[in-house]
Formats: sequence, structure tokens, C-alpha cells
Amino acid sequence: MRQSFIAPTVAASIFCLLVVPSLLAAQDVHGAEKTTTTTTVAIEPEKKAPAALPADSTTEGSVTVVGGKTIAYRAVAGLITVGASDKQDAMLGLDGKYLPDNGTDLPPKAEDQPATARIFYTAYFAKGETPGTRPITFLYNGGPGSATMYLHMGSFGPKRVVTTDTQHDAGGPYKLVSNQYSLLDVSDLVFIDAPGTGFSRVMGKDANKSFYGIDQDGAAFDRFIRRFLTKFDRWGSPKFLFGESYGTTRDAVLSLDLANSGVDLNGVVLLSQILSFDDTADGSDANPGTENGFFLALPSFAATAWYHHKLANQPADLQPFLNEVERGCEQAGELYGDSGVVVDEGEPAADGRGVLEVSTGQGRADDGAAGFALSGAGDGPAFAGCGLRSVYAVDWVGVFGGDQCVCAERSEVRPEYDL
Repeated sequence: MRQSFIAPTVAASIFCLLVVPSLLAAQDVHGAEKTTTTTTVAIEPEKKAPAALPADSTTEGSVTVVGGKTIAYRAVAGLITVGASDKQDAMLGLDGKYLPDNGTDLPPKAEDQPATARIFYTAYFAKGETPGTRPITFLYNGGPGSATMYLHMGSFGPKRVVTTDTQHDAGGPYKLVSNQYSLLDVSDLVFIDAPGTGFSRVMGKDANKSFYGIDQDGAAFDRFIRRFLTKFDRWGSPKFLFGESYGTTRDAVLSLDLANSGVDLNGVVLLSQILSFDDTADGSDANPGTENGFFLALPSFAATAWYHHKLANQPADLQPFLNEVERGCEQAGELYGDSGVVVDEGEPAADGRGVLEVSTGQGRADDGAAGFALSGAGDGPAFAGCGLRSVYAVDWVGVFGGDQCVCAERSEVRPEYDL
């Protein structure tokens, strides 16, 4: 009896020692599962400042131009970062990074940061010249949307791609030669790719809206040129703009922007100018009923044909031939009722300055309409656009010297023009 009681008691004790702790442990684990909480720590994204610009690439070379003069030069290819506004631009260093004390808190993502443009350029500096007195010219093609490879590699850089003048060349390879027609003998040259063209890039929030537009484009070039002048210490140099096609439209905007920014220009060059898109022969189907562009373009085509000896009866002198072409364009303009141009060269004045006769289309001769002319060189034709319905010319328009022009007070009918 005693033995039978002890055996169950010992068994129970062993059970308590072995099993109960296991159950308690299981309860603890189960309870822990019910009470454990998970805490997520948000790691703030690292703010990415604009990456530093790559180092400039600098090489050296020489070019021999027409006349036999050889110019040794230093070529620099690089990038300059500009902001989308003057305030933002002032926060950027020449290295493209925001200045440490700019006072702004940039968004963490680069695409949310204020828009910037990295503008690519290739600059040629003649050796042995004094930078403070050496002219510097900023050149750009137009488009809008064209890189400046055409002016650079096809026209005025120290190297050019060989192409056939009067026909379209087949595919590459192309030959690269020294350019005897380079302008480097008279000026240092800076070829600029507009934002978003060539090797230039735009980035940041609303980048396209910030740089693609007439005013936005002009402002970007304005900021680029001022930064370039600072980077290369050329504020004292004579400064010129050289635009081609839409680049001439940019010339008009940019020259004003630079003037407002305190940059005084010494000159502006318009190559294949288009200041009035209504007066272009290109894309005339977009402006039906306006023939004026054809009349204005024909003298240029005629001069080109004369230069290349493509005329059936080649005149010996260009100017008399051009006068005849211009007169034909004037009569065609009157026939179609478009605005037109009438320009006659008169006899030189007593002081040797040129006298120009320019028509006006403001009314019949008996209306007393005054003639007018645009300022121009006294020894060449001047063009004055006016609303021609009948063709008239003034007795005497004025003597051109500098900016002076004295206009006649009354028009008269020229019989040879009266159609």
C-alpha cells in the first residue's frame, strides 16, 4: 500500500519537473507573440546636389587662313551651368554646384530641384594675343533646335568637314581639313550649343518649360555669356554675337538681354537672317497669300547664281544686275498687291556720302505720302518695307551718314514703275 502510494507521487513529481516548465515556457512564448510590436524607422533620403561638371578638355593646334597667316590656338571644350532665373543663377558657382550659403533647402530628388541647363561650348583662343583687347565672338546656329556644328565644323572653326558646294554629298566617311576660311585671325571664337541641343542638357523640375521658348532661350544665352566672360576673364574684350537663321532672331532677343544685364556689345552679325517669319520663302504654305518672301529672296538667289557662274548670260558686274532683279521684284510685288521694296541708288552727295531713293506705298502721289528708309550703309542698297499697292518713289530720301537720315516730304510717280 505504501509502495503503491509512493510510486504515483514520484511520478507526479517528475511530471511537474519536466512538463510544467515546458508548458509555462510555451505560454510565455505565446504571450510574447501577442504583445510584441514592430517599429519602422524611416530613413530620410539623401539629398543629391547637382553633380560637379566634368573637367574642361583643352588641346592646342594651328590654322593657316587665306592670305597665308598662321594662327596658333588653344581649344577648350566644356560645360557651363546656368539657372532658369537670375535669382537661381546667382546661387550657382562656376562649377555648377549650389553655393554653400545659398539659403535654400533643395528637394532630395534631382528631378524635383529647380531647373538648370548645362550648356556645351567649344572655344578657340589665339595664342600670343592680349585677352583684354582681343575680340571675342559668340556663334550659334538656329533651328530653333539646332546644335552649332554647322557654323563650327562647316564654316568658321579652325577645322572643317569637306563638302561639295553645290550638291548634297553622300554618306560618310567625311574628310576633315584645316579651314582657311576660319575667323580666328580676327577674333577668338566661342561656338555654343543651345540648351537641349548637341551636348547641352536641361534638367530639373519643368526643365523644358524653363528653357524652351524665345525669351527663355535668350535668357539662358545671356547667363551663359556672362558666366563665360567671368570664367575666362574676358569682360574687357570687344564682344560680338554671330547668329545664323533662327540665331538671328536670338541675336535680337539676346542683345537686349545682355544690354539689360550690363554687357555692352561691339557688334552683331546676322547670317541668313529671319527677323520676320512672314517674309520668308521657306515654308510659305504655312502663310498662304503672302508672296513677299519670294520677292525678297530672289535677289539673294540671283547673287548666289552670279557668284557660281550659273547664269545663262553672266553679267560682268554684280551690282547693276542686282538692281535689275530688285526692280523686277518690285513690279511683281505691286502686281500681287503685297508689300514690297523699291530702292534706287542716286547720285553721290557733295560730301561723297551715298544718296538713296526709296519708294513708299502709303498712297497715291497726290496724297502727299512721305517716303522713308531704314538706316543702312550709304554705299549700298537699303531696303524699306512698305505696303505697296502702286509703286512710287520720292524725289530725294536722304543722305546716309552714321545714323542720320533726312526724309523727303512728298512722293512722286515714277512712270517706269507705274503699272
